[in-house]
Amino acid sequence: MSSISSPGPPSLHLNHATNAYLTIYLTPSSSYLSDPPSLCAIHPALAHVGAVGAMRDAQILSVPKTETGWLDERVRGDVVAALEGRVGAGIQRVEVMAEPRTRAKRGEL
Repeated sequence: MSSISSPGPPSLHLNHATNAYLTIYLTPSSSYLSDPPSLCAIHPALAHVGAVGAMRDAQILSVPKTETGWLDERVRGDVVAALEGRVGAGIQRVEVMAEPRTRAKRGEL
């Protein structure tokens, strides 16, 4: 008897130099659970990246860091407001991901 192991979810390669990322937490009854890419219909600047690991209720969306994208304060505000406007309507919480920081090695200043 052989066992077949399925690979885990593919790892996401996030490029914080070119995109800003948002984590969207979905409610248990959210219609977005069956079609996560449909979250992108909330605002035209959004692109669906994928789930957070194996958690279907946590999705990552991206917005390009361009002059007409995340770098534009108005667009940034519109994107966040549009997503937060769906809190209670399938979305539980919206978080903007912070860029990862590099750690200094011991002994280095």
